Amino acid sequence: MTLDFVSGTELPNQPGKGLDFIISRIFPNPYQDHRAIITEYKEEIDRVYPEARYDVDSLEGYINTSIFIDVLQNLSPPFTLEKIIQRMEFMKN
Repeated sequence: MTLDFVSGTELPNQPGKGLDFIISRIFPNPYQDHRAIITEYKEEIDRVYPEARYDVDSLEGYINTSIFIDVLQNLSPPFTLEKIIQRMEFMKN
């Protein structure tokens, strides 16, 4: 999808007020993927917001928050930026 940065309209009808950009996502499709984290996300959405639709934005937030909570649960206080970053880098490896 290409949008005009300022107006928010789709090309080719953009009024030319800003920069064009392309949105790209690396997160899986919440409707077609069956990984454990996706199933957990869908169950939580259904429990807390039964009328909501699954989408990539809320899935991304759910995954990021899940990682952050896991990091904090595996650290001992005091929580510092350096300790959080170090733990996240350890998880990456």
